[in-house]
Amino acid sequence: MNLGRFHAAIHSLNNEFQEINIAQLLAQIQAALKQSINTPNASTAEAFKASYTKTIVALSEASSNTTFPTRKKIFEDIGADRFIGNGLANKITSLFSENQITPANALAEFQTLVQQIDQFYKRITVLDDTFGAMELEYDDLEAGQFEIGLSLPRSVVGSTAVRLKAEQI
Repeated sequence: MNLGRFHAAIHSLNNEFQEINIAQLLAQIQAALKQSINTPNASTAEAFKASYTKTIVALSEASSNTTFPTRKKIFEDIGADRFIGNGLANKITSLFSENQITPANALAEFQTLVQQIDQFYKRITVLDDTFGAMELEYDDLEAGQFEIGLSLPRSVVGSTAVRLKAEQI
């Protein structure tokens, strides 16, 4: 993996997390769900629904959903795809769909998910800050630029360029 592209991907994750304010959105869902469990009525149910909908909409509009394929591959490789954009929206939707009858279970599972997301984004922030402090290269596509990629299985090319050259591609 190209370090410059990795740095750009990490930076974009950090920016998305801050721009969408994922931590605050998740905290709002959590608080609304707790309130709905403690005081079950139409008002608390509506507050939960509103915070849930606001979060799902924000995640569905995230830039990570429309990023270019090489960056999506980096997200997949580092496990970020389940903590961003549509991947996180789908996880949240699934979690609440599976626990409609038992809100307390939904809350417990949601709290676990929030902890995982928090840990992940703390690592992303540390990486982004460290790469920036070390002034590591930053390889990103500008508006109007494009890239063409070729992905070959390791079984074909091995782990070195020498083997690729031997394949006479």
